[in-house]
Order: sequence, then C-alpha cells, then structure tokens
Amino acid sequence: MLEAEDGAVQGQSVGLKGKIRGGATDSAPAAGEAAVMEWDKLPRRVIPFALALGIWFIPVPGGLTAQAWHLFALFFASIAAVLVGAFPLVTSTMLAVAAVVLTGTLEPAKAFSASPMPACCW
Repeated sequence: MLEAEDGAVQGQSVGLKGKIRGGATDSAPAAGEAAVMEWDKLPRRVIPFALALGIWFIPVPGGLTAQAWHLFALFFASIAAVLVGAFPLVTSTMLAVAAVVLTGTLEPAKAFSASPMPACCW
C-alpha cells in the first residue's frame, strides 16, 4: 500500500479532524467515533422536503380529499428522494411513513398496516 505525506493510504481521504475515511469498510463509524456529515449531499436532501412542502400547501385539486392530497405530497417526495439520491429506499420510505403519522394524515395502525411486522409493535 502506498502512503501519502499526510499518512493516508492511497484510495482513502483524510476527513475532518484528520480522521481517515474512504475505502471499502467506511460505511459506518467505528465504536466511539462520530459520524462525519456529508455536506455535499445536503442540497440533494433538501429537494424532497421542499417538494413535499410545496405540494402540501398547493390548494387541493377538485375531486380529491385533503388527506389524499397530503399522502400524494409525502409519497411523491419520498420517490423523488430516492431518484435524486438523497436517501436510500428504506430510509425514504420510513421518513414518509413517519411524516404521515406525525402530521395526522393517517392513524398509526393504518399507516403501518402493510408492514410485515406484527401489529403489537405499533
């Protein structure tokens, strides 16, 4: 392995506070080590939230209920989050389901009814 002047091994980069990141095993921080914020993903992560809020506050189209329109806003934003690479599919889905419950759009039992887990957990 080749070492650079700063002690980093080739294929890795030195992150904040000199911590080495990069390589095949850097998916999660080691025990006791803080996660490094990926600032380059911030604009992509703002897009889905802006879409959800934008659609949410547009007047409800004729023929739809407010509940249906709000569900559309949240799940459209969830799909957009995956398409722009803001969040992985599971994270995006769980954020959408949590938003549906926290905004009162659906009751928790109904929101989690498609989950393969037993209903006792919710």
